[in-house]
Amino acid sequence: ASGKSHLWQFSLVFFPFGQDPFSVLMLIFLFALAEEKAREAESKARALELRLGGDLTRESRATLRQAQNVAITLRREADVKKRMKDAKQQALKEPKELNFIFGVNIEERYLDGMFIYNCSRLIKMYEKVGPQLEGGMACGGVVGVVDVPYLVLEPTHNKQDFADAKEYRHLLRAMGEHLVQYWKDIEIAQKGISKFWDDFGYLSAKWHQPPSNELRYKRRRAMEIPTTIQCDMCLKWRTLPFQLSSVEQEYPDSWVCEMNPDAEQDRCDAPEQKQKLPLSVLKKEKSQEDKQKELTEKIRHQQEKLEALQKTTPIRSQADLKKLPLEVTTRPVLEVSVTLSFEGPALCLRSL
Repeated sequence: ASGKSHLWQFSLVFFPFGQDPFSVLMLIFLFALAEEKAREAESKARALELRLGGDLTRESRATLRQAQNVAITLRREADVKKRMKDAKQQALKEPKELNFIFGVNIEERYLDGMFIYNCSRLIKMYEKVGPQLEGGMACGGVVGVVDVPYLVLEPTHNKQDFADAKEYRHLLRAMGEHLVQYWKDIEIAQKGISKFWDDFGYLSAKWHQPPSNELRYKRRRAMEIPTTIQCDMCLKWRTLPFQLSSVEQEYPDSWVCEMNPDAEQDRCDAPEQKQKLPLSVLKKEKSQEDKQKELTEKIRHQQEKLEALQKTTPIRSQADLKKLPLEVTTRPVLEVSVTLSFEGPALCLRSL
């Protein structure tokens, strides 16, 4: 193998760009409706209690108890809806942490793009972002995965899209920025994009052409992509160690841990090992406009200092000395770049 993993993870604190007001308004409406019903039921129960007064017949007590139980039930429902509304409003104010996972689709490079999940349910797949939208080789073959919680993005009723299109575009833009950082981290472009794909058997210049089925290329791809299989007994996932003999091996439909050639993972009571992914950080570069503003500010600051030094400043007291942009002293020092002279009653400072 290359010794460097092509599977990387990014952690992003996602600040909502624009909230979806529909779900919040719906919860507010449902709470207001439930609150109104609860108050009405409580009012009826109190009125009935006053009307019955000292009437303690069995029928009267049953009627009163029934009215009170309805009021209690409706009050509980209103309290639940209030907690849901408050939690939703609070959650929308807080930033959420998202994890972006990127990897290279070595088996079928033309199937690239982002897989967007919502609470572990796939909503969008092969969604192009960043440089992938341009159709070039940059970031080509890269697949990204993100699982977006319900409080960040809500799906539509048919679960085929997201309700807030503006928020979804904000998410895709963030994934595009992290995709560019991932492409830099794995250094495919620096080493040569064509050479990278040639090593895995993509010998044709046509992007959609499948890789070569020669054994050496199959072995090369198998070395890069470990085989992961689930045990039918304990339902744990096992990553099998690479073996040349298993490159074209067909695994049975019913597979158990005892078939694992790894001695540490060949039993069901062995803990499942999670794959450790390198964690990268988005390094945002300053735009040309920001760099120009920063340079202009530095020039202006230096000009102000120069103008202050070029002015002749009369010094009449110790307070006037503190206002100068230089540290000065009345003692003769060779390194001091100013001279002190007397002109009349005031002490004047001039630059050399």
